[in-house]
Formats: sequence, C-alpha cells, structure tokens
Amino acid sequence: TVAEVISDAADDALVLAAGMTGRILADLGADVVRRQGRDRGFEGSTELFLSHGKALSSEGEGELLGRADVALVDGAVLRERGRASLPAVTAVLSLFGGNLAESDRPASAFTAAASAGLLAMVGDPQREPLRLGGHQEAFALGLSAYAGLAAALASARQPAIPVTIRASLLETLVW
Repeated sequence: TVAEVISDAADDALVLAAGMTGRILADLGADVVRRQGRDRGFEGSTELFLSHGKALSSEGEGELLGRADVALVDGAVLRERGRASLPAVTAVLSLFGGNLAESDRPASAFTAAASAGLLAMVGDPQREPLRLGGHQEAFALGLSAYAGLAAALASARQPAIPVTIRASLLETLVW
C-alpha cells in the first residue's frame, strides 16, 4: 500500500511529481491511496491521468500513513510528522533538496528551473525566460522518485531499517 500525502502548502510541481510516482506504482499493481487535499485546479486530462488506478481518501494523514508500506511525502509532512511516524520506505519530494525548510523562502518550480539553468536553454536571450510546456519538470521528478523507490523495494535490506529516498526538482533538472 502506497500513501500519497503532499501538504496543501506544497508547490504544484510536488503534487504532480507524487502523482506521477503513484501512477507508475499503481500501474505496476500497488494499492495507491491519495490524500484528498485542496483543489489545485489541474485540467481534466492531467487529473484523470494522475488519479488512474488510485483510491482517494478523506482519512487524516496519520491514519493513512499508519497503514501504508510506502509513503510519498513532501518536506512539510516530514517535518510535521517526523521520520519515525512514516512507513519504512518513504520518498520525500522537494523543490531544492537538502534544506527541508523550503517554505521559509518564496520559490516555485519556475525558480528551480531557473536555478538549474533550464530557462537559459529555451526561448530567445533577448526576452523574458520561457518555461517548457506542460509539466515536464514535475513528471521528471516523479520518475526520479519512482526509480529510488523501485531500488529500495527491490533491495535485500532488513525490513526494520528505514529507507528515505530524497528527490528534489533542482537536482533532477540539473541532471
């Protein structure tokens, strides 16, 4: 069972990344449960794609995480709950990695793309920076988180040893 629990304050890119990771896991047969959060206003096809094969839960975070084998969370959920209250295998998604206090500075997926140098590679240098179309950056982060989870779940580790996969948008875009 995989719990997809991203805080309501998290950047949309983290919600989309967790959605992509959960979608891949659901397609491979996992029971994925998404916490019902605030309405992000994603267009219909994106929402349909990311929610396919998942259950939507109105349970509290604690109950949902308590019955999960794997968790997809952001730094705010990790800070609020603490690592000990999360499943043994947990992926923590962030915009910038390392520093879990991302909410302390104003930033977005656009800031991460600029910091990674991605915006300097698209568009015309004589005008304002342009983003890539769609949600390519967020979906790439979702693929990174999935790769980490797949490796953790396939390893021959002791079940009592917690594994935390940290996947950041900035590091994914730099890569």
